[in-house]
Amino acid sequence: MYHVDIFEAIFNPSVSPCFAYNHTHQEERDHIHSELEYIKSRIGLPDVSSSKVKEYLIRLIHCHMMGYNVDFGLIYAIMITQSGESIADRRVGYLASTLFIENDSELAIMLTNTLQRDLQSAKFQDRCAALVAIGNIRQQEIVKAVVDLVIINTDYQKETVRKKAYVALYWQLEIDPQLQDQLLPILEKGLVDKDPSVLGAVIGIWRNLIKVSSEPWHNALLHSKLTYGSCQKTPALYEEALPAIINHLRYILGGKLHKSFDYHGTPSPWVQMHCIEILEIVQSAGLGSPSEIVEVVMETLRAVEKGVDASFGTSPGNAKFYSSPKHSAH
Repeated sequence: MYHVDIFEAIFNPSVSPCFAYNHTHQEERDHIHSELEYIKSRIGLPDVSSSKVKEYLIRLIHCHMMGYNVDFGLIYAIMITQSGESIADRRVGYLASTLFIENDSELAIMLTNTLQRDLQSAKFQDRCAALVAIGNIRQQEIVKAVVDLVIINTDYQKETVRKKAYVALYWQLEIDPQLQDQLLPILEKGLVDKDPSVLGAVIGIWRNLIKVSSEPWHNALLHSKLTYGSCQKTPALYEEALPAIINHLRYILGGKLHKSFDYHGTPSPWVQMHCIEILEIVQSAGLGSPSEIVEVVMETLRAVEKGVDASFGTSPGNAKFYSSPKHSAH
């Protein structure tokens, strides 16, 4: 896989010999500056191949991780996202771009144009690369420019693209809460996606959103159903999402998921735990039907008691699995 190659290369001295062990900070600094000067002199040559640019960018990522200025590499990172010969080259370009770009970068419009192109590509791999990059971008102007295309990708035929699109929307919402009125209904739609892997990712997103809304600083807001500026949706939307979450939990408990979702005899345990956490939070906020919540929690406990093998049953994860529903049931 490309991502394994990237990180092996970043920490492999044979790719960048100057990154071998240095005895002093001065020796490290001399090596890094020498490496940066070498890359700067080579990366812009007209005959340099796309794969070679990828290698140079990997070295620059390492320099960036060590705290050195690699701003000159941003333009080449964006260029390879546009013209890389392989999807691996373009993904490295996206990774480097999201690391190197600054809030006030004049090159943001170039990266935005590339993201918009890839989000509409006929190749699902290009869409995935763009969506992953969007999850790492912290510039509001870029987020606003691509949000509509990300929403369109939540209806794409490939489940991998849909899942990454929903995750990208979550991160866009984190960067720009003013998008909440637009994005929360889309995230609610994800709760009825036909693919269990997509649905599991969306439930994880809802668990994060609802958990944040239940933090102490937010409790008064949650109970009063007021708005926070112009970007806070009332808890009523959380309540509307609850039936879909309960339905999926019961779908899992009914043994309808493919065996590939099992872990130590338990079907999709982390999604079950997210569902239970959501039920616990909304019950403490006075939302939903208490009797229905208790009923589905007891169903979950019974399924856990008869379906988990011994090795999983002694794990910390299973302790959490028991503690959340028991707390909710009380």
